[in-house]
Amino acid sequence: MPRILIVEDEPTEQTLLRAFFEGSGHQVYVAPDGEQAYKVFLRKDFDIVITDLQMPRVDGLELIS
Repeated sequence: MPRILIVEDEPTEQTLLRAFFEGSGHQVYVAPDGEQAYKVFLRKDFDIVITDLQMPRVDGLELIS
């Protein structure tokens, strides 16, 4: 089962994305910002990372670099 990390600071968007991908059979992890996402990323392997670009603290561009 593919693992997806969703990095999104808006709770409604988190919920919608999680529901969509879990409904498609994916294992989904959610982080509210780039800082938390990086910590999760170091502990688990992911097939896909979907990130918002504009977030507080560490934004999506900083995260992917």
